[in-house]
Amino acid sequence: RILQILSMKDRIAVFAIMNVVDRHLQKRYIRTTGASIKRRGTHDLMNCIRTDLQKDPEGTLYAYKFDIRRFYDNARQDFVMWCFRRVFKDERLLVLLERFVKLLPEGISFGLRSSQGAGNLLLSVFLDHYLKDKYGVRYYYRYCDDGLVLGKTKAELWKIRDVIHRQMGKIDLEIKPNERVFPVEEGIDFLGYVIRPDYVRLRKRIKQKFARKMHEVKSRKRRRELIASFYGMTKHADCNKLFKKLTGKE
Repeated sequence: RILQILSMKDRIAVFAIMNVVDRHLQKRYIRTTGASIKRRGTHDLMNCIRTDLQKDPEGTLYAYKFDIRRFYDNARQDFVMWCFRRVFKDERLLVLLERFVKLLPEGISFGLRSSQGAGNLLLSVFLDHYLKDKYGVRYYYRYCDDGLVLGKTKAELWKIRDVIHRQMGKIDLEIKPNERVFPVEEGIDFLGYVIRPDYVRLRKRIKQKFARKMHEVKSRKRRRELIASFYGMTKHADCNKLFKKLTGKE
């Protein structure tokens, strides 16, 4: 993956412009998308999923989980600009946005503030609203290029899966082959957590990584930083015993 590194002057300009642009874009996004959106994020989206699981257990028996292959590298710049032109009519602004989008020969820059809005807008137009508005998909969630759909039956979710593949094909994107449809009772491994209707646990790899770092790090300051970071994740899950076991703290 290629990161585009700008000078401080250019980064300030991009940040200032995207502050205004994002305010116009965010009101167009569906409620259940959370990446790089003010007052949302992983924990907000996880709570949306958990609430829906609890409110409609019969309608959320199965899950379809997918990931877009190398989204930022493969996103087509012409499609991104087409989406921007649907929203903005000011040619001076569009010239600036096009400069941001075309910093790389192909794809959109992963390390730039403008790429977050560009990626969200592209998927909002070609996937999110298509699923929600045309197909009436009730339980659909997206965080950046990771997606989740809940449904009553496997057959229902396989049909939605085919729609998602068709839509991504229209903009030359692909779904990774690790997609799957499975019972919710197995637990939904999404957003760094394993989500079930009645409780939430941390993903196993995150627990293992924290335990390994705690064993390796000797600096008291660094250990305090690690514990604070780990607490920030565990407080949003049912992990009180785990936190005490790995840190020795209440």
